[in-house]
Amino acid sequence: MSNKFYTDEEAQELQKLDVFTYLYNYEPSELVKSGKKEYRTATHSSLVISNGKWIWFSQGKGGVSAISYLMDVKGMNYYEAVKYVDKCIRDSPPVYHVNKCSKTNNGIFKLPPVSKDNKKMMYYLKNKRKIDKEVIQFYYQKGMIYECSYDHSVVFVGYDEKGIERYASKRATDGDWKIDVFNSNKEYSFQLVNKESDVLNIFESAIDLMSFQTLEKLHKRNWKKNNYLSLSGVTAIGNSIEESELPIALGKFLEINPQIKVLNLYLDNDKAGKNSIAKINYLLGKSYQIYDKGPKKMKDVNEVLIRKFKQKEEYSR
Repeated sequence: MSNKFYTDEEAQELQKLDVFTYLYNYEPSELVKSGKKEYRTATHSSLVISNGKWIWFSQGKGGVSAISYLMDVKGMNYYEAVKYVDKCIRDSPPVYHVNKCSKTNNGIFKLPPVSKDNKKMMYYLKNKRKIDKEVIQFYYQKGMIYECSYDHSVVFVGYDEKGIERYASKRATDGDWKIDVFNSNKEYSFQLVNKESDVLNIFESAIDLMSFQTLEKLHKRNWKKNNYLSLSGVTAIGNSIEESELPIALGKFLEINPQIKVLNLYLDNDKAGKNSIAKINYLLGKSYQIYDKGPKKMKDVNEVLIRKFKQKEEYSR
């Protein structure tokens, strides 16, 4: 595929960065050792890395390069992946290691630079995603969302119990890619805590969380009265549900919020979402009241919100 910003030689050189080296250097918390020379990712338990290759069994995809991984797993297009790998290497040249990895996040976490204004973020969230302006401003003023200066993506920030930023994910405002910021700790994903409530509403993404609150506001309900958590993605069951693990963000949230009694699941209407619902029910069903409230005819909560606006527009014509 040709690209006006990179020569074929430059792109081929960037293709040489293999997925293990990429993850080892730039997303070390994703690497989980599962065998003598085999690794899986923390986000996708069915994605195996071995002998210099990666295979995502549940999706029937695989490859060698970091670029193929970013395209097939992270959803970037070819140019976005090439540009992203180029930036990684320029910012921090990779260190090559063989048969080494850490399950823990030992690197330095740093938030992306803030843009001088948030126009593209506001347009994307309000016009493309149909999220209410008050909801956007609420999280913006809390320092939980902002616009990145160099790629104008939306940055979603998660804080720990002491109010220190520990997690951030970026979502493109002019494309479909999304990615966690280097050395993010998924235990502290995007969330809103209300210690006076024993109800936790759970979503796959921050976009879905804010979409739900917009829907609540449209129905003239208090959209801040409960607890809200984004899992920042979900994982497949793997070999068996007995061997499955609780989403890391949910486990941490319940650990530091013992008042929670009710879990409302608003996960995506797809295989990964249904697998996660099954895991949560299996692991927590005896300790919490759990309700599956996700969309049954549409993909996710944001699609429900967008469809509602389209219906209003059609009705008003």
